[in-house]
Amino acid sequence: MRLTPVIAALRARCPRFENRVGGAAQFKAIHDAGKLKLPAAYVVPSEDVTGEQKSQTDYWQDLTEGFSVIVVLSN
Repeated sequence: MRLTPVIAALRARCPRFENRVGGAAQFKAIHDAGKLKLPAAYVVPSEDVTGEQKSQTDYWQDLTEGFSVIVVLSN
């Protein structure tokens, strides 16, 4: 799944984050999040669901891709 369009949409539509929207690689380093200005958001891939194969000669099936948005706030 391409998360870049989701990240770009959040940056454009959620000015409160002030462009502090990252992907899975940034979320992996969340232990350093205390060094970042908050609030921040991370977009990570979640479950993908594939349907039944509809062809014997090529790939033809339904695919539902999922993603999660994790919001980090100061308490």
